[in-house]
Amino acid sequence: EPRLLFNYRSFMDKPISVCLTDDHQLFRKAMTRLLATFPRVGEIYEAENGKQCLEQVAKHRVDVVLLDIEMPVLNGMDTARMLVRDFPDVKIITLTMHDSESYLKHLLDTGVHSFLLKSTDPQELENAISAVVDRDFYHNDLIVSAMRRAYVQNRKLQQALADFEISEREIEILRLLYDDIPQKEIATRLNVSEHTIHRHKHNLQQKLKVNGTIGLIKWAFQKGIIT
Repeated sequence: EPRLLFNYRSFMDKPISVCLTDDHQLFRKAMTRLLATFPRVGEIYEAENGKQCLEQVAKHRVDVVLLDIEMPVLNGMDTARMLVRDFPDVKIITLTMHDSESYLKHLLDTGVHSFLLKSTDPQELENAISAVVDRDFYHNDLIVSAMRRAYVQNRKLQQALADFEISEREIEILRLLYDDIPQKEIATRLNVSEHTIHRHKHNLQQKLKVNGTIGLIKWAFQKGIIT
């Protein structure tokens, strides 16, 4: 119908508001100037950490958040989780220096809509902003590679769960140990006692016939559960 076509075009022509979140002022200012040259980008808001980003999103109608990962006060990973939880309509594109596939998988699991390296081409940045608004996601080679690795890793994980009778909770604890999270903090995150975490670690070592946290992490690497 002509009416529907008109509405669709109006949607496509609607300016995209962006909140640029990065703790480096020079980078922010340069990025703001670049974003202002993109025809579809309208209002541009700035934030120097995750806390300010959440405040900007709450105050303004923000369509897309460009989010640095390594920031003081509130880092990008935690900010992304809060945005997904509290502002589900906001699209998130993370900007990172890391191209580790396991690192990128963690970002995907958080619920971000795309991620770009900070060295990306301006044209790809413009394409990504339009794509997450129009199609809810932006695929690039980094994402495809990370998703393929995640698929293979999940198959290895399911095989390990079956072969060694490991629980999903034990795998979760194993990954937190790999991230160098103290045992007390793991207990707090999982809402269990520290004694329970110790018992899970002991059970894992018995099942896998390894010694200590190093042995557990080495086993997980060998099985491809963590990379």
